[in-house]
Amino acid sequence: MPQSIIGLLTQKISWGSRAKVADPAAVPYSIDFSSLPSPQNIDLSTTQFKNTIGDVRTLYIDNSDNNATVTVLNAVTRQEMEIPAGYQAYMPVVSSTPQFQISTAGAAIVGFDFLNVQIPPFMWNAEPSTTVIGSILFAGSAGTDHSVNAPAFPPIGLTLLADVPANTSRALIGVQYQDANQCRIFLVNAGGTRTRILLESGGGAGVGGGAWTSQTFKGELLVYATAGDQVAVYEQ
Repeated sequence: MPQSIIGLLTQKISWGSRAKVADPAAVPYSIDFSSLPSPQNIDLSTTQFKNTIGDVRTLYIDNSDNNATVTVLNAVTRQEMEIPAGYQAYMPVVSSTPQFQISTAGAAIVGFDFLNVQIPPFMWNAEPSTTVIGSILFAGSAGTDHSVNAPAFPPIGLTLLADVPANTSRALIGVQYQDANQCRIFLVNAGGTRTRILLESGGGAGVGGGAWTSQTFKGELLVYATAGDQVAVYEQ
């Protein structure tokens, strides 16, 4: 999943800030369809928005927690985009008057980033999949493929050091492991599915361990490591 694509942006800004229109920038937005009716309209053609970001050239859509397709209609150009349930996508748009109508039959939070830089279209399933994209260059040799089994939870011998609750307005979250044992983080989506990521230990004095960051993950984050280990967790 290309979470690093949004790293092309030099800043993540809020409604109250100002930037040069030419600067790469993004405006985050989310709609909770569990409490709001469908469709919902987003009008970003105000003077405040235009001074902040200018034209919208790419739309990031996070429909990973929704069990229904979300449809985005550009009210000016009539461009229509459909993102299936459980998917995320970057969709190019060209709109100097960014007005969008968002509709879905689901009852979940759908997230958006409105970007003023062009990113090629790309769509991916946020849930684990058995689909293989491309050619397998090395399939392993002797041994047991443990990846086909659900990870042990909670991990045996490790202690829960941090539990970061889900946050739909989150712009960035990261973990830096700084000790010499082992650290495992679990990403928990709205449906309770856990994805495990192993962070490598530090190799000695002056050597940091593994790190993980995301600008799209909005769910709960669990950090397990040996009791007393040094782990940094940050969020904005």
